[in-house]
Amino acid sequence: MIVKFAFILCVTNYFYPLYANYISPNKQPLQELEKSVYQKIGVMERLLTERGARFDRLEIVLTNQESEMAELRRRVELLDRAILHKDTIIDNLEEKIADMNQPSTISREDKVPQQHANLNKDSSISGSINMLMTNNETRESSFHRSSSDSLELPTDNAKVISPRIKTKRVGPSLTQRVAFHVELSGDRNLHEDNTIVYDLVKVNNGNGYNSGDGIFTVPESGTYVFSWKSICEKQQFFQTVIVVNGAIMGSSFTDASHNEIYNQSTAVVVLTLSEADHIFIRMGAHWGHGSLLSRTDIGKPTFSGWKLD
Repeated sequence: MIVKFAFILCVTNYFYPLYANYISPNKQPLQELEKSVYQKIGVMERLLTERGARFDRLEIVLTNQESEMAELRRRVELLDRAILHKDTIIDNLEEKIADMNQPSTISREDKVPQQHANLNKDSSISGSINMLMTNNETRESSFHRSSSDSLELPTDNAKVISPRIKTKRVGPSLTQRVAFHVELSGDRNLHEDNTIVYDLVKVNNGNGYNSGDGIFTVPESGTYVFSWKSICEKQQFFQTVIVVNGAIMGSSFTDASHNEIYNQSTAVVVLTLSEADHIFIRMGAHWGHGSLLSRTDIGKPTFSGWKLD
């Protein structure tokens, strides 16, 4: 019995490693393969993360470039409008100069036929007038102007006749009476830094105001007065500012936060401006959110400006 047990034990010790190797002959290689796969997956995840971060940076760059392009397009449009406005001013000046250069008096040769046509109704009067005109022409022909523009007396004893003074018509003044007055046609819910586009034009002498974008382009240099009125909804408040070429030159605060009624404010500024400067009204950067009211029973927001000199 002991011999049998020993034999079974020997057989077991001999065949068990073979059996274990048969059950999992490649256990170590499989572990290494699994480890390698997990490492590659980690590398791929890291690469995907880095690529996603690059895409995010590219999106930010593209967004900034689109904003810059939009700003450039806006500036180009402003320059185009300024150039067109200057061309209009130049055309007007050329027309005025041409009008000033036209002679205001009718030449004597043009007057004589008309006078003869009217005087032919009475032959006796016509003969007398013709004789007087002939005598006057004879006397005037005896005068001649020297190189120094001095008058010499005729050699005969004819009566000296004073030279005729020709008047020249003065053309219109080149200085335009620039003035504009615009209103807001309806309520507007505006946000910070929004430009207020007053779309109802009442007066636009000089054609400086553009109702499409709310910008006043200065037609000619000088001192200007600007005024704007704002009306605030109940329980609200906001700030409005006047902007010249991107710089804030004045502000107004409309406050109805503690009132059960509407509130309005009016501001006035005096500015020295150059031709082609751009002026507009916009909401404030910090307190620029609210309802800008425009109603017949309450009042209408307005924007006005005129040139002092």
